[in-house]
Amino acid sequence: MRKYLRLECDFCSHQFQYLSDGPHDIAPEECPSCKSPADKDTVTQLPPFMNILSAKGKSRDRSYREFERASEARIELAANESGLDKSDLAWMKITDMKDDVRQGELAIKTPTLNNPVTQAMDQMKARGQSVGFVNPMQAGIPQGSGGNAMVTGAHDKIRGLHQAESRRVASANQLGKHSS
Repeated sequence: MRKYLRLECDFCSHQFQYLSDGPHDIAPEECPSCKSPADKDTVTQLPPFMNILSAKGKSRDRSYREFERASEARIELAANESGLDKSDLAWMKITDMKDDVRQGELAIKTPTLNNPVTQAMDQMKARGQSVGFVNPMQAGIPQGSGGNAMVTGAHDKIRGLHQAESRRVASANQLGKHSS
């Protein structure tokens, strides 16, 4: 595999880059500056330059900083809306993003949630039950049954409340009149 090596001549201290053809090709035949013979004993390999000042690197860093600032703003909004302290919502802040992502991957490292909902879902999975968005036919709910018992019960309760309110409005002679 070809790669650039950063080298320094031991005779003239000139630093230069050399395109190596593999692990055994570690130095050119001669120093480009003083023309002295170069080999593994007369050339020192230096650590590679970091490419942090390129436009691509700056753009990526700028994007990541903007994501962090936006996540801080979302924490503030959530704290104001919920009445919670900002420290209770610190888990929402994006501070560590992957910089080696490929197309279709998430750059944000998602936290693993452990709350009553996820615990209940894990218990359901352990019992072999379906969790999440489920096709009623796959879940064994017969077609036309109105869903599971809990949903059907909620619908029946809402229907009953609606009928009771309709009777109250009709008896108060307010039918068809809107209050402001």
